[in-house]
Amino acid sequence: MKIAKFFKKKVIIQYWGSDVIQTDIAQKYTLIDDNALFEVYSGLNNENKRNFLKEVQKLVDISVVGDYSLLVYSPESCVIRQAIDLALFDYVGVSPKKEEILIVHAPTKRNLKGTSYVIATIERLKSEKFQISFKLIENLPHNEAIKIYREADIVIDDIVQGPYGILAIECMAFGKPVLDYINEAFIDYYPDLPIVNTNPDNLYNNVRFLLENPEIRVELGRAGRKYVELNHDAEIIAAQLMELYNNL
Repeated sequence: MKIAKFFKKKVIIQYWGSDVIQTDIAQKYTLIDDNALFEVYSGLNNENKRNFLKEVQKLVDISVVGDYSLLVYSPESCVIRQAIDLALFDYVGVSPKKEEILIVHAPTKRNLKGTSYVIATIERLKSEKFQISFKLIENLPHNEAIKIYREADIVIDDIVQGPYGILAIECMAFGKPVLDYINEAFIDYYPDLPIVNTNPDNLYNNVRFLLENPEIRVELGRAGRKYVELNHDAEIIAAQLMELYNNL
């Protein structure tokens, strides 16, 4: 970057998450246990990271983050949102007439997704005689995981970290109802987001509500597909990047 700056080249840097996350700020916006948070980001020194980001900002013409929730870590950045190729994700939707409902949860790290709460909730609902099958997806190649997402009736993503990521985007593209935690500080950034805002305290009620209301599952799935088409379609995001580059 210093060499590019010396030769008066235009420079853009794009951050994706852990490269800007500072744990003392993250504590304000997440429900993750502090021990788990520092375990996941154990190598980070907040002051060193902030100093590094300040130095980078001097060398670049613009910095980009992949979600509005990352602006609290890099407030001088602009937002270009995450993208998927919709040609690879056909709308499947969900059937309101299925008797056994498939619930899917796919944690990258269990303590970052609230997996223990999800498992406990599923067991409780099963004990109450709800007809549920549950798939916990871990350590699977992406192409195999995708096949399972296509068959899901309900997807429980991240209920402690938030706000939402690629898994939720892919499942909404398939037309699946998705549960995710959206911190109230970020809600206004996502108008019309059809994700069911879920945390450990309301997880049971939200899942039970969807189990008992198949028509709501269908409506959420349709709304999710439309939301992804408008906000995460790779062609739209590419056009935004091109506009950013061309305006430098």
